[in-house]
Amino acid sequence: MRAMLAGCLVFTLGAGAAAAQPAGGSGFARVSLWGAVAMAPVAAGGELVTDYAPVLEGGGDYTSRASQRLPVDVGGGAGVTAGADLFFSRRVGLQAGFIYRRAALSGPGTGDYLLSLRYVARQPPDYVAREYRVDRAETWPAASGHCSFRTLLFGLAVRAGPAAGRFDATFAGGVGVSRAAADLESAAYTAFRLGGHAVLFESQNRVAVSTADAGTIVRPYVAGDIGYRVSGRASLFAGVRVRVGSTPSLAARPSRVIDPEAALWVPDLGDVERVLAMEPLLLSMPRVQAVAGLRVAIR
Repeated sequence: MRAMLAGCLVFTLGAGAAAAQPAGGSGFARVSLWGAVAMAPVAAGGELVTDYAPVLEGGGDYTSRASQRLPVDVGGGAGVTAGADLFFSRRVGLQAGFIYRRAALSGPGTGDYLLSLRYVARQPPDYVAREYRVDRAETWPAASGHCSFRTLLFGLAVRAGPAAGRFDATFAGGVGVSRAAADLESAAYTAFRLGGHAVLFESQNRVAVSTADAGTIVRPYVAGDIGYRVSGRASLFAGVRVRVGSTPSLAARPSRVIDPEAALWVPDLGDVERVLAMEPLLLSMPRVQAVAGLRVAIR
């Protein structure tokens, strides 16, 4: 994030230097370079869902099930965006740009963790086969973590307003190709073992979840802003960018075991990945972003 902000600052300083040069020449500006801060509100409605069968080591006949639903909100905050518009005529052209934003993930509330186990064991003193059950529901702490969004924009741009006027407007629309990476804590993971004399042992861990391999998200976007020429070729502008389409589903997987010393034993991460089945994370990306920044016209 610091590197991106530094890049935006360098762009702004360079744009200011270009703006200080006299406009000169005739005709319309064919290229506009722009950089801005993008603000997004909190987005609610995401959810991490797990449903799996905990393992009972050393046991014979058993059935098990564990399930959990953790609500997840994406925090608001600032990101950076920059790009260029290439015009074929005074009004119509192409737009290319990028957006980067990092946000906090938080749970608006706790989630219930439901656990059940049925097993058959022979315990002293008579060692007769009997069925035993474990059934419980416990309140699980709220989710927390962070995510980042990287988006490339490709579309058409249309500008309006007099060529020599103080005010102008730019409208754009096209496709945004995004990569979303989320790290979330924490899903519940439970494993059982039957020890000597068929005594049941239980180990429960907190597991972090990652969507680093979730792939790309393609969604349309529309944008509009109003600019005010401050000097020469430079204009300050403010507007909105709207993502169109449904909430993306991100493939999630366990990434690490948290606080391993808190459990009776530490499970192998490969075993956790194999056992802990989870649905795709429905991560509600903000649909609307407010943008404000600097645009420089190049003839």
